[in-house]
Amino acid sequence: MAKNKTNSYYFPHPADLRNSLEIKRIMKDYPDCVGYGVTVFLIEHLRCQPNYRYPLKDLDLVAEECRTNIEILKEIIEKHKNVFIVSDVQGEQVISSPLLNKWMIPYIQRIENNKKAGKKSAENRKLKKQKQMHQQAKIGDFTDAHEIPDINS
Repeated sequence: MAKNKTNSYYFPHPADLRNSLEIKRIMKDYPDCVGYGVTVFLIEHLRCQPNYRYPLKDLDLVAEECRTNIEILKEIIEKHKNVFIVSDVQGEQVISSPLLNKWMIPYIQRIENNKKAGKKSAENRKLKKQKQMHQQAKIGDFTDAHEIPDINS
């Protein structure tokens, strides 16, 4: 699977996620790492979705892909509001994760800063090229080599 230009697979998260109280509660309710695995799977899935949201009506597809029971997935979402929320967006129920949104802020800011820097750099290159073309046009106006002005003065 090829990565797209925006690196939609990048997923920053704390290395000690399993030690957060909310995740420990999920792991207690669903032992053998089922709760942890389903939670991280769903967060990763949300990361790859537009605006980090996923339609609640399609949750069965995620459950099948995750190879878990849809009831477990729904319970985790409903019981752990600090990890997942269900909201109404344009008349459709969607799942999102406040944790994921928080984790993505530095990444999104870095992308925005890089875009701004790239635009500024492109504008500077354009101005430099225009200046060079203007100077070349000035030099081209002189027919005698002795009439060429010193452009460094």
